[in-house]
Amino acid sequence: MSTATLDRDARILVVDDEEAIRRVLTRMLEREGYSCRTAEDGAACRAALAEQPVDLVLCDVNMPGENGFDVLAHMASNHPDTAVIMVTAYSDEAAAGPASLYRADGYILKPFERSEILVNVASALRRRQRQTTVEQTAAQQGAALADAIIELDRAGAALKASDAEAVRRLAGVAEWRDSTTGRHLERMSIGAAHLAHLAGLDPEHCELLEAASVLHDIGKVAIPDAILQKPGKLTDEERTIMQTHAAIGAQMLAGSDSPLLRMGALIAETHHERYDGTGYPHRIAADDIPIEGRIVAIADVYDALRSERQYKPAFTQEEAVQILLDSRGTHLDPHLVDLFVADLPY
Repeated sequence: MSTATLDRDARILVVDDEEAIRRVLTRMLEREGYSCRTAEDGAACRAALAEQPVDLVLCDVNMPGENGFDVLAHMASNHPDTAVIMVTAYSDEAAAGPASLYRADGYILKPFERSEILVNVASALRRRQRQTTVEQTAAQQGAALADAIIELDRAGAALKASDAEAVRRLAGVAEWRDSTTGRHLERMSIGAAHLAHLAGLDPEHCELLEAASVLHDIGKVAIPDAILQKPGKLTDEERTIMQTHAAIGAQMLAGSDSPLLRMGALIAETHHERYDGTGYPHRIAADDIPIEGRIVAIADVYDALRSERQYKPAFTQEEAVQILLDSRGTHLDPHLVDLFVADLPY
C-alpha cells in the first residue's frame, strides 16, 4: 500500500495543550494530504472522537488534567482500531511503559523532526490498515465456513458422529494451507480428549471437547500465506498479525446456539493464553483460563513438539515431555501437565 493512498483517506486528531504545537503539526500533516482536527486536552479529545472517528491520534504526553497516557488508555478501551502515536519531551525509558502497556503505535521525542513525524504517522497507519485487511479477510473467508458449521448443528444440542466429521473436515481448511502440519488436528484432538478424561470431565464433555478442539486454529484462514508458511523466524509485526488468529477464530464461531460451536469459539480464543498471564489475546492467567483452553494448549504444544515442521525437526517423546515439564506454571497448567505426562496418549 502506498503512502499516497493512506494520505488521501486518513483523518488525524492532534492532541496537545500548546496551541503553537497543534498549529505546527496540523500544517505539517495537511501539507502531506492528511485531514486534521485538533484538541487541547483529554476531554476535548474524547469529545472530538465521539463526534467523528479518526484513523490516528497524535497525542502529547504531558498535559494538564488527563495526561496522554490517560488518553491512550481510553483509546485502547473505546477506540481499539484507531492508531495512536505518543509525543513527549521526556527521554526516560520508564515514561514509555504505559505506551507499551496500551500498545501505542509510536513514541516520538520532542523536539521532533518533520521527517520523524511523517514516517511514524505513515507507519502507524500502514500497520492499522494491514490489521483491517486481516479482519476483512477473516470476514470474507470465514463467513461461509462458519455458516456451514452452524447448519451442521442447528437442529439441536446432540453431537452426531457425522457432524463431528464434517466439522473436522471444515476445520482442516486452515491446516491444509500449512502443508507441514500433517495429521495434527486428529492427533491433537485425541490428546485433548484423553487429557479431559484424565482431568475428570464427564464423557459427554470429553466428546464435545474432542470435536470442538479441531477448530482451535480456524482463525488462520485469515492469516496471509507469506506469514503462515514462512519457514524462518517471524518479525515482531508478523508475529502480531499471526496472533490475531485466536480472536478471529472466536469471532468466526461466536453467536451460535450450538454447544459444539460455542466450545469451539471458547477454545479458539483461549488456547494461546498462558498460565502465568503472558499469553494472548486477553492475557488472562491460571484458572481464569477456561479448562478447555488449558487442555487444548497442552495437547497442541505436545503434538507440535512431536511433529516435524518447516523450522524444526520432530522432538522425541522424552524431549517433548521435558519441555512440557519445563513449562509448568509458566506457559501451561502444572496440574494438567502432570496428568498428561503420567499417561501420554502417544
